[in-house]
Amino acid sequence: APVDALSGVSLEARRGALTAVVGPNGSGKSTLVRALIRRAALTRGGIFVEDKPVSTMDGAELARTVAVVTQL
Repeated sequence: APVDALSGVSLEARRGALTAVVGPNGSGKSTLVRALIRRAALTRGGIFVEDKPVSTMDGAELARTVAVVTQL
């Protein structure tokens, strides 16, 4: 049976700190980042930045608040 990529995942990234998401292929890294930037829908749970749900932020606010650098 399929398993949700991020089932049971919890992450806290502190303001001002550099946070890296690393792991083996298929571990949910891309899904986590895609959910953070609203490119993947959540089936349950939520993503909050500074105690505000990402789902309520407009695109400009999200862009000012979250930066993602992908591997080249």
